Amino acid sequence: PLALLEAFEAGLPCLGTAVGDVPFLLRAAGQGRAVPPGDGGALADAMEELEALPAEDRRVRGSRARAYASGHHGWEIIFERWEGLYEEVLAEAGRRSR
Repeated sequence: PLALLEAFEAGLPCLGTAVGDVPFLLRAAGQGRAVPPGDGGALADAMEELEALPAEDRRVRGSRARAYASGHHGWEIIFERWEGLYEEVLAEAGRRSR
């Protein structure tokens, strides 16, 4: 759910459908609610609830989302994970070529 992580990074409070890792990411980032897929009524209700929150509450949710994204999925972290994976693959390839 890259779009969700990008919204977190932008500090936006978010909603999503309950598919894949979306519910986990919403909970982990302090965003709360995932709605059933294909349930437009539930999505509309969730959007209305989010819109009805005081601006300060939406700002706090956005700040939590940004902190989560930066601390767990920021580009530096992703780069380090990929670099570690490449190092493992190269090390394994070196062992196999001996």
